[in-house]
Amino acid sequence: MMFSTGSILFDHQFVWVRDHVGDLPLQSISGGTDIIGCFVLGNPLLPVYRGEAQCRSLGLDVHALVDASQGTASTIGELICRNPFPSRPVYFHGDADGRAFHKAYFSQNEGVWSHGDLIEFSPQGSARLHGRSDSVLNVRGVRVGPAEIYRILMDVPAVKEAMAVEQALRAGHLDVAANLVQNLSEEQLLSEQNVGMLLRWKMDLPDNQAGAV
Repeated sequence: MMFSTGSILFDHQFVWVRDHVGDLPLQSISGGTDIIGCFVLGNPLLPVYRGEAQCRSLGLDVHALVDASQGTASTIGELICRNPFPSRPVYFHGDADGRAFHKAYFSQNEGVWSHGDLIEFSPQGSARLHGRSDSVLNVRGVRVGPAEIYRILMDVPAVKEAMAVEQALRAGHLDVAANLVQNLSEEQLLSEQNVGMLLRWKMDLPDNQAGAV
């Protein structure tokens, strides 16, 4: 059994583990140090689906709160937990009146814990994470999670790393600019791909101390 946390584990990474590590249960888990636990996690009694956490954590009423403006077809929403749980913090140090604590977790959706992640639940109860909700790109009125872009770009063998950002590329419009570190030459990739966004080639992308872009 292998656990993965800290960032989204994409479909192709499940395949890589199977091919290079072994045919073992790979459990993608997601929660936070602030709750000392997980909202969604693995279960040895359930099947593993590529790119998904297997189930909700026991006792946590976790849901995807879908923005009504995205239409009924959308199933991706803000990760919320509707019930209290034992490991949930009750205040911040130095926050005497509780305002900072409330602003961090309860001001967005009054009465429920909002964790700041985008999540989607399948009919069988497994969960797919789509990145941080505070990093959602609003492109000409359409909300796009960067993870949705990365999920496509990282399946292209020529792309080693990617970073998608909002930029005003045209007067009055916000567009997506994808900054890419390539494995192949620019000519090779551009001859094979027709991508409807600005692609900018970089020698490298900045990352943090944990190695995340």
